[in-house]
Amino acid sequence: MVSIQGLAQVKQTKVPYRDVHNAGVKYIDIKVNGVPQTCIIDTGASGVTLNRKTFISLVQQGVIYQHHVTGKRQVALADGSLVEVYTFKISQLQIGDLILRNIEGYITPSDDAASLLGQSLLDRFGSVTFNNQAKLLEIEYTPISFSSLKKIKLIPCLKEDQVIVKQLLTSLQQQKELQQIDFEIENQLPPQNAVDRVSEGSIALRSFSQEGVEMTKSDGFLTFFETFIKSHSGQFLEQHVYDENMTFYYANEMQGYLEVWVRSK
Repeated sequence: MVSIQGLAQVKQTKVPYRDVHNAGVKYIDIKVNGVPQTCIIDTGASGVTLNRKTFISLVQQGVIYQHHVTGKRQVALADGSLVEVYTFKISQLQIGDLILRNIEGYITPSDDAASLLGQSLLDRFGSVTFNNQAKLLEIEYTPISFSSLKKIKLIPCLKEDQVIVKQLLTSLQQQKELQQIDFEIENQLPPQNAVDRVSEGSIALRSFSQEGVEMTKSDGFLTFFETFIKSHSGQFLEQHVYDENMTFYYANEMQGYLEVWVRSK
């Protein structure tokens, strides 16, 4: 039986930063959808902010697409001023060995403004400490437990996926951590345009609240689905699990709700 373990364990990652000429400006290397970027750590700024030229470069490299742009909003710059920027979805943000998925990023209209790693992203973690002697950014975080998850809906994308979904349901119901969760299998197949969003040979975890996003990022949760999909590798064209943050597309978060989409081919 595949088990889910270590969901409440505190984790830590240490990331080097550079303080050029000891001027108090801290530079850190991150990866945006796998592409290396250098950012200034700025607790007075919002989120992950890239300039227009950097964003266009990522589009040209094929790691970000125009449909990832989600709208506009006002954000705080380093000097405390507000500016209207475009928002976009970062599928994967890597800081050291810590990988965050489906992060909201911002695009400044300037071509030469510095990229920023700001406070709203750092606030996601339990603690963030600057070790000035070792020049390390030390991040501690605790994946959210399943205690607040109330319902998981399992959705087969194709008729032949119904068998796999039932096997997945049995495996989930055997997990002691999930005994209080209401499981439901979608009996009607979803429309084709919804199926097309799920990659072939994949399990897609769709979160509708920030808590759900945190849950799907926990190692134990993802490992469970990755192990499950590998044990049924003959039914999948690829062995792949990914999570999708749906909170950007809804006015209100759906607390304690998670969808698991299965598409074998």
